[in-house]
Amino acid sequence: MAVMEIKIDLSDIATAKEEAEILKRTLEDIVNLAKMANTLLSEQNTKPLSVVEAAKALGISRATIYREIERGKIKALTVGENSKRIEPIELERYKRNAV
Repeated sequence: MAVMEIKIDLSDIATAKEEAEILKRTLEDIVNLAKMANTLLSEQNTKPLSVVEAAKALGISRATIYREIERGKIKALTVGENSKRIEPIELERYKRNAV
């Protein structure tokens, strides 16, 4: 029976462990960044929009937005005396029904 000799360089194992640890920390950083991005996007999508922002989002004029608010086709919040804000979900509803 032949005996096989195996030589293992311990420095290779140490290097592999270090590389694995670096990869683990990098992946943890990527997951944390993805969570932060998701939070920012969800906060951005829930913030009420001004009439100007809503008009840009829909590709229509401010006057059209105001007209649609007056007609009851777009629901808007009144902020202060005259300022209007529109929830992003309301814009989505309007887009679906505008076709």
